[in-house]
Amino acid sequence: METIHLESIATNQYLPILNLQRRALVLSTAEYAVGDVMILNPFNREANRYMNYDALDNHFYPGNANNPLLAHGIIVEITDVEYLDSDSDQQLVSFKPVNHFLRKHVILAEAESRRNGHLLPQG
Repeated sequence: METIHLESIATNQYLPILNLQRRALVLSTAEYAVGDVMILNPFNREANRYMNYDALDNHFYPGNANNPLLAHGIIVEITDVEYLDSDSDQQLVSFKPVNHFLRKHVILAEAESRRNGHLLPQG
């Protein structure tokens, strides 16, 4: 199974990624590799909580302050990683959306399992 990264993004970054208008982020929180998966969840810094996006009415609603609802995140696969310069830990991380229905559910199940401290059976 690929490495799954849970990332918080600003709400103004969420819709461009969801609508395939943005395919990269500058990040510095982890070591990323091509083939890794990220679940991008919107976070409102002013409200200090994760947000849940409702596509039916095109609005964000307040969610949990500590743990995002992973199913509201955007699941993407990393396609390229470049350090911005040799002295920085900031990386330009390019990605593509994960669209396969079953793969998305496996990724969400794995992420929830890890977050809750449970191990999924291998096989």
